[in-house]
Amino acid sequence: MLTKAKFKMYREDCGLTYADVASRCGATVDAVKKWEHPNYRQRPPESACSWLEETRAGMRRDAANIAERILADGGSARVSLPYWRNQIDYDGENRDGLPYTCANARTRLVARIVEGGGLDVEPEYPNADVKPPLDDSLMTSDEACDVLGISKSHLCNLARAGRIRKEDGKVYRSDVLRYDKDRRGRGRPRKSQD
Repeated sequence: MLTKAKFKMYREDCGLTYADVASRCGATVDAVKKWEHPNYRQRPPESACSWLEETRAGMRRDAANIAERILADGGSARVSLPYWRNQIDYDGENRDGLPYTCANARTRLVARIVEGGGLDVEPEYPNADVKPPLDDSLMTSDEACDVLGISKSHLCNLARAGRIRKEDGKVYRSDVLRYDKDRRGRGRPRKSQD
């Protein structure tokens, strides 16, 4: 059984968020936070501890194998390693179902091992020069309000402020999606769809 602090350390070592662990262990995010917080009695269940230990051990094994192949290659003194910007980019290249943060944690571990072997490491965003196509299709105001969880008057205010382009009573899908991503990135939750 892992202590609260060790559970947190292992979770962070693996690049897992509270939500990742909660989803995998069938718990809530609040429960996972309480498993790690010293002021709460709840301890991480044995099944969660075992899974996290196995996940960390697997990641460390994978990183060691990758680093060993790089060091055995003996090629360039500079090694490029993939570092993912987001889940969409990662899923486009990989089908392992891992959060991209786990892949980045593994990359950081590989980098430490390889640098310890005397090579320079250069993390790079895969496909950084490839830009996704801009979706400039139009959607109705009702659809936009549903996606954003806002009222039509709020949508009109966004259009007047130039945040969302409007044309013939419709709005650009790309603007709606960009605004929604920005808004959630700043920690603003969506309105309930009740």
